[in-house]
Amino acid sequence: MLTVAFASHNGERTLPRMLEALTEVHPPPGGWKLLAVDNASTDATARILERYRQRLPLERLHHGQPGKNAALNAALPALEGELAVFTDDDVLPAPDWLTALADGARRYPAHDLFGGRIALDWPAPPPEWLTRHVNLAIAYARTDPAWPEGDIRADLIWGPNMMVRTRVFSAGHRFSEAIGPRAGGSYIMGSETELTTRLAEAGYRACHIPAARVAHIVRPEQMERRWVLERAARFGRSLALADATDPQARQAPRLLGAPRWLYRAFLRRRLEAVAKGEALRTGASIAPLWQAHVLKGRIAEGRRIHRRAP
Repeated sequence: MLTVAFASHNGERTLPRMLEALTEVHPPPGGWKLLAVDNASTDATARILERYRQRLPLERLHHGQPGKNAALNAALPALEGELAVFTDDDVLPAPDWLTALADGARRYPAHDLFGGRIALDWPAPPPEWLTRHVNLAIAYARTDPAWPEGDIRADLIWGPNMMVRTRVFSAGHRFSEAIGPRAGGSYIMGSETELTTRLAEAGYRACHIPAARVAHIVRPEQMERRWVLERAARFGRSLALADATDPQARQAPRLLGAPRWLYRAFLRRRLEAVAKGEALRTGASIAPLWQAHVLKGRIAEGRRIHRRAP
């Protein structure tokens, strides 16, 4: 028995495709349960979930506090079985997704954290500037198809396709509600990575199961430069959180709360983007622009953390 859990805030655009794909998933040994948390949605999410209750082993919860991680934490008491599979409302699982994950858990009994392969479902052929110059792993959680099965760094297990033995949550571990997607505002990305990294530091082992496959739906607006660069800044903010707990990073000379070297690096990347034709929006400019926005987010979050420090 395992439970698949996900949170959805206003997911009506992708939720029907995701749920339809789940109707084709092969049940694992012992069966499964689908736990869907409506996270303060104001669109048709609740009605869509209700329509699938006759076709899926679906239990619907409602959590009014904005924030994906808060919604997932609220769902933890409803988990059933020894395995908790977490995903998003914009994925298309392969039919053997759950059987592959369950088989991986059986074959790797010493591991508690599992990740599967994440491909991308594009709405149209992506432009060359995007596929050549943007880190698709950070932008869209795409995993490397070359990753072999077996031990993997815990921070390479990502939200669209991750599994955790429920004994981890029985030990008291929870998702951090300070980061991750939340309704109506900016957020720091990397919420699942924060959990898996913390669990690795506590001694839990991570494993990659490439046979467990999902496709992550990319929406049209997520192929636009503005969205991509905002994503880079959110990633930079998550790096600032790591800086705040890294003893070596904390010793670096600072300016207004952020390491001084970040400002120099940001200026270099911006100048590089201009030199490569930012004004003409050539594809070559996106790589230094991406890096500049990562640095920009890292600086902004570092300054915010400094201001809030006692």
